[in-house]
Amino acid sequence: MILAACPTGATSNLLTYLARGDVALALSFTALASVLTIFTLPVIVTAALAHFMGAERPVDVPVGFMMMQVAGLMGLPVSFGMVARHRWAAWAKRFEPTATRIATVLFVLILVMAMFRNWGVVQSHFMLLAPLSLALNLSMLCLGFTVAWLARLSRSQSITLGIETAVQNAALSLVIASSVLKNTWPFLALSTA
Repeated sequence: MILAACPTGATSNLLTYLARGDVALALSFTALASVLTIFTLPVIVTAALAHFMGAERPVDVPVGFMMMQVAGLMGLPVSFGMVARHRWAAWAKRFEPTATRIATVLFVLILVMAMFRNWGVVQSHFMLLAPLSLALNLSMLCLGFTVAWLARLSRSQSITLGIETAVQNAALSLVIASSVLKNTWPFLALSTA
């Protein structure tokens, strides 16, 4: 529930770009979801803790962390890209394939490093957590594509909506589970790792 309550993150924007989705729409979703999450995440996680753990505990959202993520992982690169595209259009167009390869390599490297760093957790809990994570991602991807189909959105917008609904900000969920809730339920971070 912690992961499901989190907004989309910068990863969804990269995946949208790589899948030839509507990147401007993805960035808008991410920004809007990050702001809305400040209000929705505490309500959802508090209700989930009461329901599943049988304990009432208010959950404070790390607003500063979220805003730093939005600014650092989304705002700065997007702003730099817009300025570069405007001022040095020819160079930006030539550099785009290289930037895509760099971003893809960094994305894969981050995934590998996260797996390596959490290898013990992955090994001991893979059979339990992998099917749940896969089910969450596939069901949200299908929901996003179904809503896009019902709304008769374009192909690029449909791709964006599918990815934006399926990819959550795992870093934020890990921060909440491992810092905000760690004193009460230290094992909650396992499912977000």
